[in-house]
Amino acid sequence: MTRDQAARFYDETKPIARAFGVTDRDLFDVVGRQRAYRDFSDTPVSDDELAPLLDAAVHAPSAENRQPWEFVIVRDAVTRAAIGELTKRAWEAHGRAFSES
Repeated sequence: MTRDQAARFYDETKPIARAFGVTDRDLFDVVGRQRAYRDFSDTPVSDDELAPLLDAAVHAPSAENRQPWEFVIVRDAVTRAAIGELTKRAWEAHGRAFSES
């Protein structure tokens, strides 16, 4: 498949494209620039801002196209902090060793 053929798979009519004003993107440039981001602000995110992001997330590739994820929006800061602490403890207990093996 050529770059041009792959780029045609990108559909400008998708909600995520409309929400961010995307009109002409090269699929490989987008994929090549993707990075994990771990510096977050405490600025609230509206449902209107979340909707296109969730739409994009549910269309992400997964093994055997099973799409096993579930998304939970947590707006309460105390609950988010508790989830963060549990995640940190799980990472330190098991995840770090797994990622380093």
